[in-house]
Amino acid sequence: MNINVHHEYLSREISEVIPSQLDMEFISRFPKIITEDVGLLATAGEVVDLLKDSAINIIGLSSRTFVVFDKGYLALGAVNSSISSTVEEEEDEVYGRRSVIKILGEVSWVREILKFLFSKFERERSYIRWLFSDEGQWSEISLSSQRNPIKEFYPFLNGETLESYYERYYKSNSAILLLIGPPGTGKTSFIRGYLNHTCSNALVSYDEKILGNDYMFAKFMSSGKMNALVIEDADEFLRPRKDGNRLMHKFLSVGDGLVTTKSKKLIFSTNIDSINQVDAALIRKGRCFDVLHFGNYNQVQAEAIAQQFGMQKPEGQKSYSLAELFNKDEADRAQVKHKMGF
Repeated sequence: MNINVHHEYLSREISEVIPSQLDMEFISRFPKIITEDVGLLATAGEVVDLLKDSAINIIGLSSRTFVVFDKGYLALGAVNSSISSTVEEEEDEVYGRRSVIKILGEVSWVREILKFLFSKFERERSYIRWLFSDEGQWSEISLSSQRNPIKEFYPFLNGETLESYYERYYKSNSAILLLIGPPGTGKTSFIRGYLNHTCSNALVSYDEKILGNDYMFAKFMSSGKMNALVIEDADEFLRPRKDGNRLMHKFLSVGDGLVTTKSKKLIFSTNIDSINQVDAALIRKGRCFDVLHFGNYNQVQAEAIAQQFGMQKPEGQKSYSLAELFNKDEADRAQVKHKMGF
């Protein structure tokens, strides 16, 4: 059975509230700065028992975080409260009927509880939801962690680990990440790695008509399970508004406008040659976290990748794309399907 962990980061610490005020009606009025959902492969009973038995000792004594089970709550170390073993249920479009545990509290302490739960239970695989019809038809694709990228793919990170980069982006206030580079240079693999590392799910569409429909953006912003909007091969969608790009205003609104939410990320990949071809407002500091330039590898870099995957030493070229390294002969083609792309 799967259980959904719904967590909300509040802008106030619960320790500021006297115990008699610790009720759900009062707490519901706290301003919320992030609302997210993460799936665990566990039963409700397993999670409840673990938190009852271990949470105070392992996470620490605090009144800044509490866990909500149905109408009751557990305040860690501060307020004595009974826990209802009956948790809420919801109908999930992907996983069906499931239990829901709610965690609310100050950011750092909520993250400590999540970290503790992640160390005890396996998380659900991330998935992408591909919208292929303006009538709302979609298909789900589960992302396998076996196809995650490795650090050798991205020497331009200058020694920073992929995990560190992903965490910085995930925790940042900036919504937009722009990946620029020729086809076959690892942009999709980079996105896959981010989604798996952060346990994020993504909406994906390649149809301009669908992207122009407010339904997709409304679905993305209102869903607690969709943390990223991925626009691949976005060359035409990134053009300046003055050139007739009618979609850009939607991206700007979601990225840093009236409807923006810190937990929502927009990731674009494109084959254009220069950021001068991108609407300047999209890559404004504060709205855009980073612009990453992907390219081919020199001989040393290509050999490092080949060594990691037990492939033959690449020879005969001045530079190599990631796709070329994996497709250099028919024997390696099966590996490409396993190691690259969605």
